[in-house]
Amino acid sequence: MTDIFLNLVNRSIAAGWLVLAVLLLRPLLRSAPKSFRCILWGLVGLRLIFPFSIQSIFSLVPSAQTISQDILYAQAPAIHSGVETVDRVVNTTVMESLTPQTGASVNPIQIWLTLAAAIWLLGIAALLLYAALTYFRLRRDIRASLSMGDGVYLCDYIRSPFILGIAVPRIYLPSSLSPVDSAMVLSHERMHIRRRDHWWKPLGHGLLVIYWFHPLIWAAYILFCRDIELACDEAVIKKLSAPDKKTYSNALLN
Repeated sequence: MTDIFLNLVNRSIAAGWLVLAVLLLRPLLRSAPKSFRCILWGLVGLRLIFPFSIQSIFSLVPSAQTISQDILYAQAPAIHSGVETVDRVVNTTVMESLTPQTGASVNPIQIWLTLAAAIWLLGIAALLLYAALTYFRLRRDIRASLSMGDGVYLCDYIRSPFILGIAVPRIYLPSSLSPVDSAMVLSHERMHIRRRDHWWKPLGHGLLVIYWFHPLIWAAYILFCRDIELACDEAVIKKLSAPDKKTYSNALLN
């Protein structure tokens, strides 16, 4: 299990450099299509999924393997981030506290990594439990929904519209919405389905569950969800007339 955990830690560190790059690019992309931001987050997701990276002189990742698998048995444990200052500071601390003592039966770093892997599994279990409870609570709230046809349902017990389902997505709208707001919101939700956002968001959440220990992955997921909404709004607005754009904006505010 520690080998798997180490592998994921290395991937998260490599993806973290990409997240920082995207965060720096975001202010420069204000006038660019919002869907371009989603593509950048997709590159981060690919780095988290696949175990390899393309190394080149233009690579944004200083080191593809910051923590070697051999660190569990090394007499002088060290990391290799590709950034000399980071390596110097971290390795000084690592060597002082985690270097195995002569005659010791257990390497200290093995104990710490085993403990870290156990905490990682507990974190995954907690997030999956929370997701399951949230899903079943939603299912309970929409049991009394009224079908309006074409995969659209009205519900008295929800505050905001959402899509539920991956293979067969359904749109749920609060029954309190006015007819005008409902029409605009439906345009928004149907654009989500057309863009397959009901696939990409659960995939992003799945990666967050696995890499929950990395704070930059949390930041990436939150901004990814925000950029999905902005890209969806942008795609809808492009198809609306000037008066409808105002109506659409008011519906979002409502």
